[in-house]
Amino acid sequence: MALQVDSRVHFCNTCYTMARTAEFDRDQVLQQAMELFWRQGYRNTSIRDLTEATGIGESSLYNAFGDKRALYCETLDLFFEMLMRVWKHETKDQSPLDGLRSFWYWMCDDAAGKHSGLGCMVVNTAVEVAPHDPEIRKMIRTIYAKIEMLMTGLLKQAQAEGELSPDKNVEAIARFLTHSTQGIRVMAKIRPTKTYMRDVAEQTLSVLN
Repeated sequence: MALQVDSRVHFCNTCYTMARTAEFDRDQVLQQAMELFWRQGYRNTSIRDLTEATGIGESSLYNAFGDKRALYCETLDLFFEMLMRVWKHETKDQSPLDGLRSFWYWMCDDAAGKHSGLGCMVVNTAVEVAPHDPEIRKMIRTIYAKIEMLMTGLLKQAQAEGELSPDKNVEAIARFLTHSTQGIRVMAKIRPTKTYMRDVAEQTLSVLN
């Protein structure tokens, strides 16, 4: 079984929402806001953009989520939770290395398919927001650390099951793969083709041979 990690980040103090009964589907609004931030970025998304995308008024948005930054933190947390659900699905009922490959192929297909040209919201945040916001930078560092821990756990399992050579440095490989996942999503913003993504994935995963 793949290593289980709590996908919740919740390091941003202002990310916690006010205790108030909402007259709308909060999860749906959060999903809509996440997709908007993912497409446009933090700075290019205004409160007006958010109210138009979610269909709720400005006062309701503030009452439910706080300010724009607090809402953004929650959407980033949601994005990571979604990613972890995919990880669990792709690595389930497979050998450790097959599960790792499956996750990579999903990532390539997603980058070239439904979310073509968007890149990764975590990467986008690391570039746009994290350099200027210590709390969000801490969130991003924690996300990357959790991804690296998941990959390390899967690689150690592969060694234990004889699927990966015991001579391999699994910590170094996990760091390499973690960084490579981010690189491939950046390239997908400008060249989002499945063939290109798969070629990169195959070469990257050759480190497991």
